[in-house]
Amino acid sequence: MWVACGVFVVLFGVRLWRDPRTFRTGLYMMGAIACGTAAGFGPLIQGLERLQPLAVGRIVAVLALTVAAAVVGLGIVLTLNGLEMVRREGISLAHLLSLLAGLGLLAFLGAWVWTIAANASTALLLLFGAMFPIAYFGVGMGSYLLYGRLYRTIAPWMGALPQAVIVLGAGLKGGSRVTPLLAARLDRAIAIAQRTMARGRDVVIVASGGRGPGESISEATAMAAYLVERGIAPNRVLLEDRSRTTEENLTLSKALLTAKGIDGPVVAVSSNYHVFRTAMLMRRTGLNGYAAGGNVALYYWPSAAIREFAAICAEHLRTTLIGLGLACSPAFVLIGFSLMLTQ
Repeated sequence: MWVACGVFVVLFGVRLWRDPRTFRTGLYMMGAIACGTAAGFGPLIQGLERLQPLAVGRIVAVLALTVAAAVVGLGIVLTLNGLEMVRREGISLAHLLSLLAGLGLLAFLGAWVWTIAANASTALLLLFGAMFPIAYFGVGMGSYLLYGRLYRTIAPWMGALPQAVIVLGAGLKGGSRVTPLLAARLDRAIAIAQRTMARGRDVVIVASGGRGPGESISEATAMAAYLVERGIAPNRVLLEDRSRTTEENLTLSKALLTAKGIDGPVVAVSSNYHVFRTAMLMRRTGLNGYAAGGNVALYYWPSAAIREFAAICAEHLRTTLIGLGLACSPAFVLIGFSLMLTQ
């Protein structure tokens, strides 16, 4: 197992050095952690083999109860967070994600309890099979969260001084005013630009965002006004006011910078939950540089993070489905074999 851990560490290091803006880098990191943990528990497992069966059963029962308690705790936290999210932001699918995830976890654990109590063998088999896709997406989500946090920490140290800072737009309050979420992005962009200029590099800020439904002006126009009000010279602010999505933010901003003769590294600034996906899209659109994020309210973060992970899965749908099929193949074989035996 230590050999497997070493292989994952090497793959992680190589991928990190070549380009850290890939999801597989996080998977390599997760593989190294999993193999290292398994290898570290090797002596404990060997020790269990020397114990009496009753003692081993008690230890397994304690571990199972610990896992169940952790699932219940996570489900409750996500459910309460979802209720707070709805209270503050209103009802929409994006705002319901943490609530749905929490209720789903509690329902899944409740189904296990009912199935075991009722001794329903078919339901038990189906629940066991359902654990495979849950584990698949759970590992993916864990990789996204852990590596995404690491990326936000190391990216500024690995990246070169930028020639431009691209701020990704968000909805406007009242159709014309910068929201707290967007203000956090702009404040982070100002800090990056000021730090860059203090180190002797000239830099421009691209305010990127089109005019959305119910908005009287483009997001870029409101963002530019915010930047100028806080001391950024107007000649350092460029407007990209046609984009509707993150990919368009980056693609159209890249074209704007190229037209201005700026082809060096950039920093794309979004909210912290959106940083790693932004970095992945930077790689896809051919933008050299890294992504950074402004802070958001704690209650907003869980639903937003779930939405970002779902968007990554959707953007790489073919890979996601192939991986899901491979991960679930043991469950397909087991369920099929069990059903054959019962006929």
